[in-house]
Amino acid sequence: MLYYLNSFYSLSNPKAIGLYIGFSFVYQFVFFLTFKVVKTLKFLNNKGQAALEYLMTYGWALVVMVVVIAALVALDIFNLGSVTDTCAGFPTTVAYQRHVYDATGTFQISLLNGTGQTIDINRLSVDGTDKDVTLTRYAAGASIKISNSGYPAGTATRSYKVPVVITYNIMGLDFNNVKAQGTCLGKYQ
Repeated sequence: MLYYLNSFYSLSNPKAIGLYIGFSFVYQFVFFLTFKVVKTLKFLNNKGQAALEYLMTYGWALVVMVVVIAALVALDIFNLGSVTDTCAGFPTTVAYQRHVYDATGTFQISLLNGTGQTIDINRLSVDGTDKDVTLTRYAAGASIKISNSGYPAGTATRSYKVPVVITYNIMGLDFNNVKAQGTCLGKYQ
């Protein structure tokens, strides 16, 4: 069986190496467990054959399950590749349009000013890291683009789910430090 795995996958592939090592460990464990139990059961009135058949049946079922799971992992079946970048929870006063979270820790978000007044964006908090942003005024109905770096970094193509808080001032109503919160998820770029 290991010969077929070796010829099917190149051992320069890390996933193939993991599959190869995982299968060999499971095979050796089942083999060791079977002989250990048979040796122990020889002292119990020679009922070892029934115990051996029982262990072999379940041992091979376990090996098949491990091989199937290893194959699914190697083929990236469990990778959430279809996750789209989205945010939920933002109010209509600063309606979400799109965002990008870079693996280096740069976060960019586009919003729409729906307050009916001019606003100033003060701060952007991503995953608990609060940073000042360049103070810019956005007229009512204008598209807001905020970009800042220094947030927690991630691994490219890995999924994330982070809370985002935007702090802003509404100029015509003299409301200061208004917070809009949402949760963004997607894959690091």
